[in-house]
Amino acid sequence: MSKRNMREEVRCWLSSQAPLTVLSLGKLYGRLAQTDKEKDAIRAALYGLSVGNKVAKTAKTMLYYAIKIEINRNEYYFSLPGILKKNIIEDNAELRIKNIKNELSKKYGKEVVDYWVTEAQYRSVGIAQPAMKRVKERDTMCKLCKFLGFDKKGRAHHIISRRYTFWTTLESVESKYSNRLFSDESTREFIKQLKLNKCHSDENYIIMLCEEHDQLLKATLQDKVSTQEKLHL
Repeated sequence: MSKRNMREEVRCWLSSQAPLTVLSLGKLYGRLAQTDKEKDAIRAALYGLSVGNKVAKTAKTMLYYAIKIEINRNEYYFSLPGILKKNIIEDNAELRIKNIKNELSKKYGKEVVDYWVTEAQYRSVGIAQPAMKRVKERDTMCKLCKFLGFDKKGRAHHIISRRYTFWTTLESVESKYSNRLFSDESTREFIKQLKLNKCHSDENYIIMLCEEHDQLLKATLQDKVSTQEKLHL
């Protein structure tokens, strides 16, 4: 009998779930473990594929398939379809946004970028608004609170910040229409790309969370384990 590739089984199962499904270790064990001994292998595989675990941070993991949230020493996970490590960790995102701004400022001028492009970033929420509205119609309560057995109203939150998606999409469009970022053609392309970007404009990548659990999620994505440990929610 061939040895099971538990990492691959866990990865496939996580990616088969609807994005941002709330999961527990117990649910994963029930789905994949055939013996008690296999639970250790399942847990190790999950740790290596999840944001919020030191194992995944130090491993050569390029794609994340879950986000770990710890509440009162209990572990919960949000499933992911496979999102690039460099995109989901917000500390990396802030550095990339800064670099993009600097490069655009060299071409178009700092004041142009600081005013016109930043203003466009604020206005781009309108592109995501239909998806955010559908999320609010689908879920009025915090998704994690509901999983834990109690009701608390939530707000719609993007799993990858709209700000990050805006600037990286802008970078992509600018590279295609070099020095013509403010043309009608490049503007139409930019809007098209934002609408097609699932992390920006797809309700499956937007989650309803209460303020406390949103802060906990942000602590994980900002790689601030100490902050997460202080939030006994």
